[in-house]
Amino acid sequence: MSAAHVHTRPSDEAAGLLEAALKRSVRKGSKLTIADAATAAGIPLREAEAGLHALVAKYRGTLSATDKGELLFHFPYGLSLPLTKQPWLTRAVDRVKRAVLGVGKFVVRAWISIVMVSYALIFLAVGIALATRDERGGVFVGAVLRVIFEALWWTFHPFSPFAATNVWDDRSWGKPREKKAPFYERVNRFVFGPEEKKPDAQEMERRILLQMRARKGRVGIGDVMRVTGLPRDEADPLMARLMLDYQGEVKVSDDGAIFYEFPDVRRTAQAGHVVAPPPVWREQVKARPITGNDGGSNWTVTLLNGFNLVMSLVALKTNLTFDRLLHIIEHWKSIVPVAPLPYDGTPLIFGLIPFVFSALIFALPIYRWATDAARKKQATQENGRRAVLKTVLDATAAGEGVTEGRLKGAWQQATGEEPDLATLRRQVVELGGDIDLKEVEDTGRAPYRFRDLEAEVKALAAERANASDEEQQVGKVVFAAS
Repeated sequence: MSAAHVHTRPSDEAAGLLEAALKRSVRKGSKLTIADAATAAGIPLREAEAGLHALVAKYRGTLSATDKGELLFHFPYGLSLPLTKQPWLTRAVDRVKRAVLGVGKFVVRAWISIVMVSYALIFLAVGIALATRDERGGVFVGAVLRVIFEALWWTFHPFSPFAATNVWDDRSWGKPREKKAPFYERVNRFVFGPEEKKPDAQEMERRILLQMRARKGRVGIGDVMRVTGLPRDEADPLMARLMLDYQGEVKVSDDGAIFYEFPDVRRTAQAGHVVAPPPVWREQVKARPITGNDGGSNWTVTLLNGFNLVMSLVALKTNLTFDRLLHIIEHWKSIVPVAPLPYDGTPLIFGLIPFVFSALIFALPIYRWATDAARKKQATQENGRRAVLKTVLDATAAGEGVTEGRLKGAWQQATGEEPDLATLRRQVVELGGDIDLKEVEDTGRAPYRFRDLEAEVKALAAERANASDEEQQVGKVVFAAS
């Protein structure tokens, strides 16, 4: 007799069936066993397990285990995330933000590189011309306009002596100088701040895979937090997704510890020892500076833009429209006093337009300056959180508890500040810590113990010791295409 063909649904298809069946019954904070899900959707246990892991990744669920080795799938938000945690909303906000910033940067660059400098020179020329009120003023206006166009031409001309390199062999003209960012880039940083480096999801996944290889394909949540710095509630759903993508398998030890096996990730055709990526606390988080420029660049932009702002206010006050300026120029040499033109509407070219742009150029860095303390505090708290994470993982690796005083000392050493106890204790709870009552009775101290992380370390040590090196082998080459 031939064996009957067993059809297994893909994990995404099983997840869709489970989601439809459990949408109403699974509420915020619900926990499910694999059997619960299989019964609700009417699908085999193996498909229910794969589907549940997919739902954990989608809805930011977590895993726990009972003393009988039963997996429990916990959904803190139910099968619907809050609006602020919806992936599609996050992606949409990021796209809109990138589009707005892209357009804004383009406008600002064009405004700064040409319009702002040109406005400053034009305002200077018009002011001197109006002050002299004779033929020298007209000559001066023409000279200034010629200087503007000459400056633009020789700045961007390929054979410009002001260029950093020549066009023949790309070598520097004259004595090499320290390379400085272009003026428009420094103005761009003044307005929008330095370019913000966002976490690279691909790099984070690469670090986790390196950690898997260095740890013989057996990793736990502690290993993931060590190399990524992710909070536990984010590391859990991430591991559920990686387990599906890299053919991993979730395991539960006799002590109820949950860990993951990725034997297929170990296979390699390269010789040599795999080096684990450095822990995340090796790198200090720094708040993004207000501009990232040196003081001279900031003062240059401030004075130039401030001059335009003041002159635009003067133009609005004196109703200096383009027609009124032409009327004044036409009657410079008039012997008989000529009455000025009547009110001619709001001056746009010399008034409203430069005023709005100059005000916006100042508004953005002022906002960043006002919120700089909050950004520094956020960076400090992240460095403190990483120090607490290091202390906890080091203690659990040794099977020890960690006192509140030790955590406070680690925070202070990493940040130079005294930690807020409420924040510190919240991080302990997020890492699964509780007070060891036995230790309190024996020594009078109140250390925190992280039982699940300790059990995870113990289980992983046993699994790695028993892991076969044959998992790395790809076998002998029996056929090769020439």
